[in-house]
Amino acid sequence: MKIFRFLLLLCFLMGCAQKATPAVPGTVPPPTATTLPTPTSTATSPAITVMPTPSGVVLNTETQQKLYQASMAYVADTEEQAIQVARSLKFIENDGHPSNMCGPLAAAILRDAGLINKYTDLHAFWLWRPDHNPRLAEVTFPADYFATYHFTESIGTFDFTAFPLKPGDFLYIYAGPPQGSFEHMLVVDRVDEAGRAYSVTNVNSDKGFVIQEVMLYDPQNPGGGQFYTWTDRSKWQMGTTGFGGFDLWRVTSLPPQPTPQETALADGIDQAIQQSGGAWHIFIKQVGGNVIYSRGSDDRIPIASVVKVPIAMLFFKSLEVSGVTPDQYADYFATHGIGRSYKQLLEAMLVVSEEEATAILLENTRTRGLNITNTLPDWGINEMDIGNRISTARQVEIAFEGLYAGNLISPEGRAYILNLMSTYTPNDDTRLGVMRPLLPVGSDFYNNRGMITKQFLAVADSAIIVVPGEHGKKEYVAVVFSYQGKNKTNETDDIKLIQAIEQIARLFGDYITSSP
Repeated sequence: MKIFRFLLLLCFLMGCAQKATPAVPGTVPPPTATTLPTPTSTATSPAITVMPTPSGVVLNTETQQKLYQASMAYVADTEEQAIQVARSLKFIENDGHPSNMCGPLAAAILRDAGLINKYTDLHAFWLWRPDHNPRLAEVTFPADYFATYHFTESIGTFDFTAFPLKPGDFLYIYAGPPQGSFEHMLVVDRVDEAGRAYSVTNVNSDKGFVIQEVMLYDPQNPGGGQFYTWTDRSKWQMGTTGFGGFDLWRVTSLPPQPTPQETALADGIDQAIQQSGGAWHIFIKQVGGNVIYSRGSDDRIPIASVVKVPIAMLFFKSLEVSGVTPDQYADYFATHGIGRSYKQLLEAMLVVSEEEATAILLENTRTRGLNITNTLPDWGINEMDIGNRISTARQVEIAFEGLYAGNLISPEGRAYILNLMSTYTPNDDTRLGVMRPLLPVGSDFYNNRGMITKQFLAVADSAIIVVPGEHGKKEYVAVVFSYQGKNKTNETDDIKLIQAIEQIARLFGDYITSSP
């Protein structure tokens, strides 16, 4: 606790985040003044101005109002009030201080406005550095919905008339030489009719650290605004920043809004998780369609025996490399193998979940000459470590959806794996399998479970669900990983985790059967 208090005091003195050498994580070059649209005011409220982004996508009036309201909910005029706000965000469990809450605060504002995932981990933004952890930006601000910019010029001299900030912009401001003392994150919560940009953020004041809406700059009054206060070297005692430029993530397309059915499903899943405890990583998606539920889906986690489906896919891909054609599979699997036939090994791996068979098939895949390191990224699976059984829930879904869609391995290999995944065993009535009775006649259910009990507890299940519908088949992939939890507030046991997975399965089964 003494060490934590020391670090907290250090962060207090530094402002928000640690001083750092500027990096260049941005991938989109800054546009020139001639490529920028002219800001236009179409909002009904004089406090909120609708500003089109460079791509022409408009952050509509409703979203801008929601963003503004989400920001103002965190305003705290005294340090005592700001401390309570910081603690309410729980980015350091039940502790926290407004001196170093800029990242969690900015992320919380975007989260509350519905512009980033509602389950975004605020702790990840505490003292975040894009140059040290660029992946956090990649998963929080996906390229489908955000553009990324990097500028090296000081915020005190940058021409914001040539590149005006927009509502929803997330900025990481670099301290920079010669006198920058802290780094800072903020979100632009509004831009008024005069083009002045504002942000609700934590600032050092004569009242201590407070949370206020501050004007960042005024295009009609160069030198006025928080950006110029932060780069005024004469005010070094209050902290300075921005000499090293800034990174910016800008909304280019609004994420899909959940349907009422998806909202009800999410609320039910959240309640089941809250009651069970533990740490959860879930990704549910319609094949070829929208994401239905995503929680911790980009975190790298142990995936236990769920890895066996990708291993089977790689094995079939290695057959292509070694010249075994699909028309030879039946005879080849029956007459060839290692210790047992390949037919027996595949059944042992995917039906019985045998570890020995898995190890044999994985080694055989490598000896056939398949480059697993290159094959997985070719399939769009960039973050799966087959040997160490580490992946993300989203990457597992990509593998399952690719398997079902039939665009990763031969049709014959696809059919073989799916047949084994659908082979019934008594355990198939548990976990996600409890949704089976809820599905209409003619449905297909392909799944693969996993569990870890040594060193730590993990309970997992994954499934491809196909149901008939009025307008054709409805196809889904559900990937659910649950873990013991890292602190006393979310500790649990295997019984509670399994019960929660089964409740999630029932909820999802109801969702499937009630969706049009």
